[in-house]
Amino acid sequence: MRPLLLAASAAAYNGLELGRRREDVEVRHVPALPSSSSLDGARATVVLVDEALLATAVNPEKRLMDLARVAAIVGRGRSDVPDDAFPSGVLTSFLPADASDELVRIALQGALRHATALRDERTARTEAERRQAQLIQLSEVGV
Repeated sequence: MRPLLLAASAAAYNGLELGRRREDVEVRHVPALPSSSSLDGARATVVLVDEALLATAVNPEKRLMDLARVAAIVGRGRSDVPDDAFPSGVLTSFLPADASDELVRIALQGALRHATALRDERTARTEAERRQAQLIQLSEVGV
């Protein structure tokens, strides 16, 4: 399954192609900051958060903290450093508004790798829980 980049608009990621081919990464433009429960847990997902997406959340800090458990979060802002709108520890990276195309590409490719690691961790944890349940069932029947 292809990784997914969610962003408010193409301007947020400078309209760049993030893979070797256009089909390598699916890009969706979203009108609002998604909830963690709305994301497909089996898919590596990056959410590129700018002021437009932040403004759509009632409690952006809580929403970002929830999202950071299941997706890589890349912040994009006007200044060179993240402001208070981004809680400490949730960002995979941060891009200033005037970031070069190469900087945007590097940051988003790193975020895609982080999102893949998050997905792989969820998959491994689910598999371990499934196997543990199977072992418990086998021990209950005396195998």
